[in-house]
Amino acid sequence: MRACLGVTISQTVSTIAEDSLRQVLVATDIVDLIGQYVQLKKAGSNHLGLCPFHPERTPSFNVYQSNQSFYCFGCGKGGDAISFVRDHLGMPFVDAVRHLARRANITLVEEAMNPGEESAYRQRTKLIKIHNDAAKWMHQLLLKQGGEGAQAARDYLKKRGLTSDVAKRWLLGYAPDHMGLWREWSRSKGYDDAALIEAGLFIPRVEGQPEQGGYVRFRHRVMFPVRNDQGDVIAFSGRLLDPEAKGGKYINSPETPIFSKSQVFYGWDQTRRAITKADCAVICEGQIDLITAVEHGVENLVAPLGTAFTEHHARMLKRAASQVVLCFDADQAGYKAAKRCFQLMAPEGMFIRVASLPAGEDPDSLIRTQGADAFRARLAEAKDFFEFQIDLSPEALLPGKDLEKSRLSGALAENLMLLTDKIAQDTAINRCATRLNIPGSDLRLLVAREQKKVQRDQATKRETAERYAGKQSAEAPAEISTSTDSPPLVLENWALRHLLRLAMTDEETLLFLHEQASSGDRPWQGYPGGQILEILLAGNFTPGDQASLSNLLATLPAEQTSMVTRLLKDPPVKNDDVQAAQGAFFRLQYDNNRRRQSLIAQSLRAPNLTTAAVTEAMMELTRLKREEVDLQRKLPTLNCES
Repeated sequence: MRACLGVTISQTVSTIAEDSLRQVLVATDIVDLIGQYVQLKKAGSNHLGLCPFHPERTPSFNVYQSNQSFYCFGCGKGGDAISFVRDHLGMPFVDAVRHLARRANITLVEEAMNPGEESAYRQRTKLIKIHNDAAKWMHQLLLKQGGEGAQAARDYLKKRGLTSDVAKRWLLGYAPDHMGLWREWSRSKGYDDAALIEAGLFIPRVEGQPEQGGYVRFRHRVMFPVRNDQGDVIAFSGRLLDPEAKGGKYINSPETPIFSKSQVFYGWDQTRRAITKADCAVICEGQIDLITAVEHGVENLVAPLGTAFTEHHARMLKRAASQVVLCFDADQAGYKAAKRCFQLMAPEGMFIRVASLPAGEDPDSLIRTQGADAFRARLAEAKDFFEFQIDLSPEALLPGKDLEKSRLSGALAENLMLLTDKIAQDTAINRCATRLNIPGSDLRLLVAREQKKVQRDQATKRETAERYAGKQSAEAPAEISTSTDSPPLVLENWALRHLLRLAMTDEETLLFLHEQASSGDRPWQGYPGGQILEILLAGNFTPGDQASLSNLLATLPAEQTSMVTRLLKDPPVKNDDVQAAQGAFFRLQYDNNRRRQSLIAQSLRAPNLTTAAVTEAMMELTRLKREEVDLQRKLPTLNCES
């Protein structure tokens, strides 16, 4: 087995030797570690507390000292010490290992990457260096070296109340309009056009387009560097200075290997600690809003880059705080933006309020004209999201406006059904019903109808996906779940569940599966758990080894990490060895055989089948029935179900 981690992480400089990883895990007591963040109580041989990953009133978060793992039976989140640090503190895998190593006073041994990892790392390092260099250069242009254009940028910032000291703290810059200045800088740093195009600072010139119409993405703009968690510049947002010029008022860097707009907040590197301390994040719309607020002592703000708010943003905030205050315009456009944020964050169990600002004001202008205390007061008075929604439709509260009231009730129900805490949902329903002067039972019925509608829609999507899968492959297992709406994933098929568990704990089982896979027989394909088996077979996994398990967990998406963790909590079963694995393997073959027979039988009921198609289907059906008889002979003697 190769003794280093095969995990590509965005900010890693190397891979970590498995011996070092094992040393870190041995030196870390998971109860002590998690106890720093979660209040744990002894419960038998385990420890129990409120889950830090989702809101709950009754503890379902278990920490197991015996095997140094954790699992929440409420949300399905689970893993080892590294997984906890990675998910709770929002760190990449290797950074989480380094964090635990520093905590245990361990010096890590880090090894060279493989060629693919090294290539990706070099690319990311190069792009980050280009961005850091460009940010410093444009910052210097803003402060003293940018000529008339930079003076326009300085005048704009001064008008917005941002001093040179503020510009230095936030590394604000000026993007010149002249290609010559860009060329001079890029050549001094040794960057060619291809590198700057890859970084998103240059645009490939369209054939026939004059040079002055292409290449430079940011022209005559105030520049706001966007940083990652480590403080490196990974992108830019540029504000137009000439109102007559073409292009958006704000433009952002394009997607690159180091930047995805849907996964980044402006200011996150500087405000995250304040958000965690306040247990509340204030979401505003612009970079200057955020800078002005932070500079005046209101530090727990974030700003999406543009109008897009995503599920990834919601998860980022959930890890840092339980409450959110939205600072959007008090009009229909503001409601639309607030609604999108609410619908993404409410299922995460967050409490969402909306701050009302005076007409025509934003956080920046309010602070500059009335002071930071006026802004703090608006935040303190922020209304519950549903109160905000009702206030936008005052006509629905008037006598005789039954149609308006009905429409508003339906809109409220659409949002109320997203609340995952049933007590919070019931309280909100009662409050809304009182405002609308309708019985709470009526609104509760609307919420229930919305929930059933969503469930029907999800069921329809699943059925459509299953039908599509059946058409694509007659070997598709019957128990595939295509829905990602209800993590964690649960393996309903006992054979696959048992096979996967044994593959992670028994070396003979893994060897047996390697033999079967090499002959092309993979009956687990198509199941969520089958994806994990493929990873085990493709890598250097050592069953029963904690370091290998940590490596595996680092490569899996969250829902599959939870699946593995839950699986390892299953008690041992009878014949927990390679013989049981063989039985589970044959059972999967049997299940797939029956599934394929069912699909063929369904196809024979289709209208207008040709004689040739019927003959071919019947021949395949006969073959499968003979195969089924052979598989049935194997099952009784190798039955591992218990």
